[in-house]
Amino acid sequence: MRRVTSIVLGAGTSSRMGKVNKLLMDYKGNPMLIHTLNQLTPTGVRDIVLVLGHEHEKILDIVPEHEKIRIVLNPEYRKGMSTSMKAGIRAVKKDTDLVMICLGDMPYLQQGDYALILDQITQQFHSSLILQPEYQGQRGHPVCFANKYFRELSEMPDDDNGARRVIKKHLDCLRLLDMPNNHCLQDIDQ
Repeated sequence: MRRVTSIVLGAGTSSRMGKVNKLLMDYKGNPMLIHTLNQLTPTGVRDIVLVLGHEHEKILDIVPEHEKIRIVLNPEYRKGMSTSMKAGIRAVKKDTDLVMICLGDMPYLQQGDYALILDQITQQFHSSLILQPEYQGQRGHPVCFANKYFRELSEMPDDDNGARRVIKKHLDCLRLLDMPNNHCLQDIDQ
């Protein structure tokens, strides 16, 4: 099994949701972010780096203590999603083979979806792997990057383009994983 760290991005302001912090919204009896963490922790990820920013005090109150979960605060979160990815990458252990960059507002992804992605990482691993799930030709999340890209990811401009630039630059290394459902496409932005 490869040493995979999941970076969960949970620092944003939920600006499209108005005054509501969507990560704290109820989903199946838990705050949305907790549901996401509950789906990830039993999988084969070695650890989970949870990046917080906006209303981090409220979120810290609800995050369960778990040996896999490490919390990183991103004081630059207002500058865009890339700042949270960079904060997460900086917190990854040095011997990590890959990161799986997850969005905290995608509660439809289930443990089985993450397990399928992790299985494919193991089967397809090479030092230049970028793996992205897709459903019916639409690319989704989470996106996985081999450690070869960590430096490049940590040097991205501060904006909301996330890792798109890195993917676009290395399209020859991108492997698309056809998913059996559309969970990888569905976030909560209402």
